[in-house]
Amino acid sequence: MKLWKLWSLAIFLTLGLACSSSDTLECTPSCTGNTSCVDGRCQPIAGPMGCVDSETCPTAGQVCVVGLCQTPNPAACSSACTGGSVCVGGACQMPGPAGCVDSNTCPAAGQVCVVGLCQTPNPAACSSACTGESVCVGGKCQATGPAGCVDSDECRAAGQACVEGICQNTNPAACTPSCTGESVCVGGECQATGPAGCVDSDECRAAGQACVEGICRTPYPCTNDNACVEVVGTGGDACIDGICQIKRLSTHPTSLHFEIGAGVQSFDVVSNMSWSTRCDRPWCTVTQSTASGNGTVTVSVSGNEDSENSRTAKVTISSNHGLLTFVSIVQIGNEPTQQL
Repeated sequence: MKLWKLWSLAIFLTLGLACSSSDTLECTPSCTGNTSCVDGRCQPIAGPMGCVDSETCPTAGQVCVVGLCQTPNPAACSSACTGGSVCVGGACQMPGPAGCVDSNTCPAAGQVCVVGLCQTPNPAACSSACTGESVCVGGKCQATGPAGCVDSDECRAAGQACVEGICQNTNPAACTPSCTGESVCVGGECQATGPAGCVDSDECRAAGQACVEGICRTPYPCTNDNACVEVVGTGGDACIDGICQIKRLSTHPTSLHFEIGAGVQSFDVVSNMSWSTRCDRPWCTVTQSTASGNGTVTVSVSGNEDSENSRTAKVTISSNHGLLTFVSIVQIGNEPTQQL
């Protein structure tokens, strides 16, 4: 009897360990595309296949519509589709990916919202594991979440508009009455299109955005100024620190007034570039000839006691991106007193 119990216990433990180990089996290499790891094997995910463009659809004749590989049926639409649209589900729809703000709105299993588009991660395509909220898409670790924008032309998914600096899906039928002017229907409400205002970059909602000139923008990488000027939507006119930015160079105050004797005064420079200063008169000198970013410039003048006339000079502040500004210097002279 005892032997029978021991034999039963051994079988139970063996089966239990087998079941336990099968539950924790991992897939090596990692599963890719529209597959997931089940019991140590990559198996297709149930449901329609997600896509970004029609070239990724596996079946001949399928088209990527709203982020799903679907088969058009021209006969189901009352009139022929035009402008590149195809008939799917009895309606003419534009091919392309599904726009998103978060992954919960992605239509296909396994898809994740990456830069405002529903995409299927492929961990094996990245040389190292992605960390934090990023996933591997297109061979790069990319942050999940919505796409930042300044205007609706930057939104890549059909039917999206730039609302509060985020590309969001619009649904005109959900708003009564219809939205007018520059507003669009998002979440059942008419909302104005346009960028998100900001004071600092922490207020920007889209990954990678920064607060530039009071607007949340996605920095555009560059190597020279031409890249910023020639490409629409870079948000800048100069390549500064590797991204396109709007050139800023100003001073406060814009003029300094000195008494007759030798004196020292200063002015502030506000800039996002490197800059240099020089005074155009020998009696006027600047202590900070080169600097970068915001700074303070000290101006020294010699005495003007030997002259009856006031004199002027000009301090030129020039940036490394061709922007100039000036501070005027005025010093009074030893004007003779009038005899009564």
